[in-house]
Amino acid sequence: AEAYWDREWELQQLGFDYCYDKRLYDRLEHGDPESVRLHLGADPAYQAKLVRFIENHDEPRAAAAFSRGKEEAAALTAATVPGARLFHEGQFEGRMVRPAVFLGRRPDELPNEELGRFYARLLEAVDHPLFHEGGWSLCRCTGWPDNPSCRNLVAWCWELREDRVIVVVNLSGAAAQGRIHLPWGDLQESAWRLYDCLSDAVYGCDGVEMSEQGLYVGLEPWKHHLFRCSRAVASAEVGAGLMSLARG
Repeated sequence: AEAYWDREWELQQLGFDYCYDKRLYDRLEHGDPESVRLHLGADPAYQAKLVRFIENHDEPRAAAAFSRGKEEAAALTAATVPGARLFHEGQFEGRMVRPAVFLGRRPDELPNEELGRFYARLLEAVDHPLFHEGGWSLCRCTGWPDNPSCRNLVAWCWELREDRVIVVVNLSGAAAQGRIHLPWGDLQESAWRLYDCLSDAVYGCDGVEMSEQGLYVGLEPWKHHLFRCSRAVASAEVGAGLMSLARG
């Protein structure tokens, strides 16, 4: 259902398998991080039947509607939360002009190769059963009395047997730091290796600290992490990674 009038739940009850999630699009484009977090806190059964997008034939091109960094943050969000993921023709190339629906031609535009590489990595990362069959959880983000910037961070995680992913997005134009609290009960049993699928950065984290205090994250405006998690093999890797993560 191409639903644009807050009728998604009603249409789902009438039998539609999926409905456009225009509300998420609007909040990513015009809302604040808290509005996105509240939206993602809806009933999981409802969310699983939403179509996530940041561009379609009725909306402005994402490359025109969002700044470059904001588009990456929005695209990562739409591609890694529950539901169906919709990508529009020309989105990966960074097309700026949205032709009229009834126009049979469009202007030539040079492809944005850097943006294309980002989307290629994103699609490769989410092409995994984890994002279709795994369990999804919205994560709590906390900060400190003298630094409330954690409010700009939105985080969630996926788990499918031994496969685990953490996604953290700074949905603001200011730097943000905070602690991400994960729902996994076995964190303290080992150290962890966090590989960022979009940057190739690798971090080591202490499982006890992650369990008791949360995963520390510091992100510049509109930056993000898509961490694939595995148990670390050496404590030295953890110490070096913690320093890198604190600087990042």
